[in-house]
Amino acid sequence: MLNIRILLLILFISGAVQSQEKFEPALGRVIHGLGQYEGYFYSDEEIWKDNKNYELAAGKVPVLYSVYASIDPQISSRNPTDYNDIRTNHSYPYLLAIGLLLHNSNHKIDVEAILNGNFDKQIKILAGRIKNINAPVFLRPGFEFGANNRGFHNQDDLNGEAFIKIWMHIYNIFDQLEVTNVAWVWNTVNTARFKYMEWYPGDNYVDWWGVNIFDTSQMRNSRLFIKDAEKHKKPVMICESNPINYDGTLNNENWQKWFEPYFNLIKSEKQIKAFIYTNSPWTKGPFASWPDSRISINTFISEKYRQQLTDPIFIHMDEYLSDKGILQE
Repeated sequence: MLNIRILLLILFISGAVQSQEKFEPALGRVIHGLGQYEGYFYSDEEIWKDNKNYELAAGKVPVLYSVYASIDPQISSRNPTDYNDIRTNHSYPYLLAIGLLLHNSNHKIDVEAILNGNFDKQIKILAGRIKNINAPVFLRPGFEFGANNRGFHNQDDLNGEAFIKIWMHIYNIFDQLEVTNVAWVWNTVNTARFKYMEWYPGDNYVDWWGVNIFDTSQMRNSRLFIKDAEKHKKPVMICESNPINYDGTLNNENWQKWFEPYFNLIKSEKQIKAFIYTNSPWTKGPFASWPDSRISINTFISEKYRQQLTDPIFIHMDEYLSDKGILQE
């Protein structure tokens, strides 16, 4: 019988087996994720009530849970998110996907101040907090970057060259502090609106590519981004997603208009290895005009959503707990 190691080597050389990036599951598997902890706007009780209702409606517990951090100490001091509490006090040890804000307290991205080290202390504090988490962590610095893309980090004072320098500045601090349990997620949105490769730090400094999806045009446009990720042999995470048009989950028609194309995208693009559904009422904060997108408020949608999650391609918390090696170290 052919030795299994020799067989795997033959498959790898032939291209049938690809090398995996950090915390990437095997080909054909997708990590189930949920978002998001917005302690700036909602109480801890409100957030965890919605999270529990999501899990009950979906019939599955997610592995990933998205939270936020900031490089500015003034913003961080107003952020009530307790990573340890999220991981230890709510029944399951969720893996964190952290969106890292680059704005200062004046809501500007001060490139010179970041590169001059003005925020290094806060970056080191975050690095230490992540290092102390005994589990994989996904970090997406400057999420929704890009020019003319309506993203969260699309300000005029940030271009591709500056973004790459900031990315490398943060990356090098983590590297110096020997933070090894973090996967770096290069996450944008509205990929058709700008030349995203001008913002790419390089394959050696990025583990995952990430894209956010809130409407069907973003789904269509994401396919080129996903194909480019495949060329670079990088797994793709849908980092934030829910329907923001046609009354969200209040409208049964959104199953056909948004959810079916969404799950079709995930299942047809094998480079997609994780998704995070943003289960939010959107009643507070800067996006208060968005419609409710909680799964639990619509039985018609929740039942179909639950059925989708029974597909064996998805990795839920029970499987992860039984085999944590399912995510490549």
